[in-house]
Amino acid sequence: IFFVSHIIFLYTFKLIGYGDILLFNILFLFLPLNFIFVIIILTFIIGGIVTLILKIFISRDLKYVPLIPFVFLSFLTTSIFYKQLNIFLGGDIY
Repeated sequence: IFFVSHIIFLYTFKLIGYGDILLFNILFLFLPLNFIFVIIILTFIIGGIVTLILKIFISRDLKYVPLIPFVFLSFLTTSIFYKQLNIFLGGDIY
């Protein structure tokens, strides 16, 4: 998992920061795999929606958006609504 995430960083180094990769690696150490998949999915969905809103209404020349607040928000959302999200996303991955 760690090797794969670093390979992903090498290919997307201008799109995602190294701190984000390290945070996802730490989460991989302590949380179950299907919980992590839900966090990653929600991170990019919430981040994409907020970034679109910011680009449309606030600043059109927005270049970089930190991903850490969206990881935290998706972690909280997943922690609270895990059973409902798991059912919505198709059940257990295993």
